[in-house]
Amino acid sequence: MKCPTCGTQNKAGTVFCKICGTNLTEQAVEKSVITTSVIDSKPAGKTPVGMIIAIVAASVALIGVIILILVLLFQNNHSAQQANAEAITVTATEVSTASPTTAPATEPTTSNIVAVPNVVGMKSTDAYNTLTRQGLKYGVEFSYNDSVPEDYIVSQSPSESKNAILGDTVSLIVSRGSRPAVTAAPTPESSQSSQATVASSNTASNSKDRYHLRASSRYLTRSDLSFLNSDEVQRAINELYAIHGFRFTKGDEKTYFESMSWYHPDTQDMNVVVGRMNSYEKENLKVMAAYRDSLR
Repeated sequence: MKCPTCGTQNKAGTVFCKICGTNLTEQAVEKSVITTSVIDSKPAGKTPVGMIIAIVAASVALIGVIILILVLLFQNNHSAQQANAEAITVTATEVSTASPTTAPATEPTTSNIVAVPNVVGMKSTDAYNTLTRQGLKYGVEFSYNDSVPEDYIVSQSPSESKNAILGDTVSLIVSRGSRPAVTAAPTPESSQSSQATVASSNTASNSKDRYHLRASSRYLTRSDLSFLNSDEVQRAINELYAIHGFRFTKGDEKTYFESMSWYHPDTQDMNVVVGRMNSYEKENLKVMAAYRDSLR
């Protein structure tokens, strides 16, 4: 070991220099520290290529992990939304199934089956009451019949003793009586004189039914009015109003009805007059008005 002070070469492991007595152990430690400091204090060189590659690879891997986490979060959220939508759809379907818009048909049971009574030949009001008491409904059509009096039942369906469910409808045909006789159309030469004859005879007799329509006791059809012109139909309409007290104040209608002994006017309120009419008259007003308008 060389002495740093005098330059004498000493044996390895010598503690003190044999010439000048310098402590060689302290000198060795000091040299080591100096050497280390010098090495550590060297300026840093360029970053190795391998380290750059490692940093880039680590960054790419980190970015990939972040992207993967985001994708998984999006998929989980989308799946949850689909599940909620399906749950809502199923719920709506169940509600729709549980609450149908139409009530199910009544199932026949021993307690709600009844025998259909026979109402053929009864007066219509009696037939209606009989069916109602039995828990059945009824539908009505009217037809002329020469053998069954007016307002009596001609036929029914279903027939007597057939089984029906409570609330079922029995179809009834109600007679309108014999069909009115159809007269031949008047010739042009006789038309005016025949109308004058009819008018004078009816005026003299003070008839409440100028054209024998029986509009207060049966339902009329267009065929019942086919022999009348529009003015005659209007007179028949006015006659129904006059029967129930409507006051005509001017024109031919006033003159005509005031010549009738049965005419006792007491109001010009049309609602009051219509309120006094029966069901036949109210319905026949509609039929006559429609027929009058078709002629005009």
